[in-house]
This record gives sequence, C-alpha cells and structure tokens, in this order.
Amino acid sequence: MKNFYLFLFVLSTFVVFGCLGGKDVALVEKGYQQILDNKLVQAETNFKEALKVNPDNAYAILNLGVVYEKTDRIPQAAELYNKIIKRNGPERAGKSTEGEEQDNTLVQIAKNNLAAL
Repeated sequence: MKNFYLFLFVLSTFVVFGCLGGKDVALVEKGYQQILDNKLVQAETNFKEALKVNPDNAYAILNLGVVYEKTDRIPQAAELYNKIIKRNGPERAGKSTEGEEQDNTLVQIAKNNLAAL
C-alpha cells in the first residue's frame, strides 16, 4: 500500500492568514469532513466548488490533490502538488492525519506528497 502523506486542515489557519470564513472556507471544511468519512466523490465536488469561489485557496488545492492521489489519479495529484510548491505561500497545516505534518507549511506537505507518489 502506498504511503500517503495526507494533509487535512483546521480552519483556524485560515483566520491567521486572512481568509475570514467565506463560502470557499465552508466548502473546504465540508470537503475535509468528507475525506475523513471516505466520501471522496463528494469531497472532490466541494473542493472544486471552493476553487470556483476562490481559485487561490491553497487548502482546497492541496486537499483536491489528496483526493486525486487517493483515487489513483496520480498525474492530476502531482499537478496540484506542484501548483502549491510553485505558489510558495506561507499557509500552514493546523491539523494532519499524519502527525509529523501538523504545523508544516502546505509547501512542505505538497513536497512530501509528491515524493510519495
């Protein structure tokens, strides 16, 4: 079985970096819960909707990459992980299914995920 470095977030991180609870945040929160519940089709839909509202939502981009990885769409996952790396933003994970990823930057998590593909 592949070693997935799954990133999941806490919305408090959005507040720290200025995203103050818009519709995209609610959609990402819903998608996060759906990943936890293994409802990957629904999670994908919510992350894509969040990106329609805010195409720069790094949490939606990274988590959509996780959905792609978990559903064996490796090229699409790699594309999104590379997008996070290129954007080089300051966002950090508030929570992660991989304990060692908690508090890492999204860039570092994307690099780890990409290396594990």
